[in-house]
Amino acid sequence: MNPIHSEHFTRQYGDTMPIAIIGAGCRFPRAASVFEFWRRIADGEELISRFDAEDLRKAGVDPSLLQRPDYVPAAAVVEDVDRFEWAFFGYSRQEAESIDPQQRLFLMCAWEALEMAGYPPASLSARTGVIGSARMSTYQLAQRQDAQQIVSPQVFQKLMGNDKDYLATRVAYKLGLRGPAFTVQTACSSSLIATHLACEAIASGEAEMMLAGGASLSFPQQAGYFYREGMIFSADGHCRPFDAEANGTLVGNGAAVVLLKRLDRALEDGDAILSV
Repeated sequence: MNPIHSEHFTRQYGDTMPIAIIGAGCRFPRAASVFEFWRRIADGEELISRFDAEDLRKAGVDPSLLQRPDYVPAAAVVEDVDRFEWAFFGYSRQEAESIDPQQRLFLMCAWEALEMAGYPPASLSARTGVIGSARMSTYQLAQRQDAQQIVSPQVFQKLMGNDKDYLATRVAYKLGLRGPAFTVQTACSSSLIATHLACEAIASGEAEMMLAGGASLSFPQQAGYFYREGMIFSADGHCRPFDAEANGTLVGNGAAVVLLKRLDRALEDGDAILSV
């Protein structure tokens, strides 16, 4: 790798110093790291799964839907979403099982981003924050609770484990982060907005490093969708960006977190730079 000098970027960008990505963690279909994900994309692999009647039956979906011409049996399936090192993160098994897998994946990806960059939370001295996003939880269907029961430990635990508002603060608490920590929601642009706000936090001096990203999981994963003319969903279960045959998209599942830092500081500290 050729050395990069901050003077070059100062000349190119003036007073606006670029932000470097120095670590990343992700979980995507058939890809448990950013390097594996990039390799599959570079090799032209489609990461969408197709389902037959037995797949749907196992997921609790009526297999007779396959007979309907408007049903598309395709989805992005993230493997092993039930796997979580609950003891490593200081949870009991019972509490871990009550937490939405979106939040569990986001926490793991945040840890991995820090670990990749060489800043494990136990030795983290830089003021670091986190901004993230998640979809509305479908992990545990909402149940009506008496007002008196809301403050009971079990119900309150489920609330914190499945309400997406706790996504970023959970990571900050578990990893000992001392910078800004909040969750943002802007529909499909949420994780991009989280990254933008993380860059702003670094530029304003609120933090030296920021974690930013999002998580999205819908349950059951092994389920298709109904095609409707004029909707955004693809008629054939394929996503073809920048292609003349593109006819829509489909719901994606996955999680990703990047660790951000000012480029000049990253260069001074000898950080490995994945992107700018």
